[in-house]
Amino acid sequence: CPAGSSIDTAKTSCSACANGQYQDQTNQIGCKSDCPAGSSIDIAKTSCSVCADGQYQNQNDQTGCKSDCAVGHSIDIEKTSCTICVAGQFQDQAKQTLCKICIEGQYQDTKGQLNCTHCGIGKFLSDRK
Repeated sequence: CPAGSSIDTAKTSCSACANGQYQDQTNQIGCKSDCPAGSSIDIAKTSCSVCADGQYQNQNDQTGCKSDCAVGHSIDIEKTSCTICVAGQFQDQAKQTLCKICIEGQYQDTKGQLNCTHCGIGKFLSDRK
């Protein structure tokens, strides 16, 4: 049996791995169900690989990674979630790994934003938000 399938217990035939399973070796009894969040099973069901940059997967044993992380959000290092940027940060591009921090003289007091606001003339920041 090729990778992506398994031998039945009677050892009489091969079957493709079920959805949510994969097999990366040939001639194996059973398929694997150990593809963690942050990774995905390929379409051929022959491997479990970490999501590509700009993608994430928040569930175990899934085929494909998500690529819907919008502006104002960022993908965590483990590639398991897309979360909203907190106040004091922003993200002006989609599918990014980190939120950006507002530079000196700018602030952002709302979460999920795509830019920061300039501090007005004669005003100052009491903390960096």
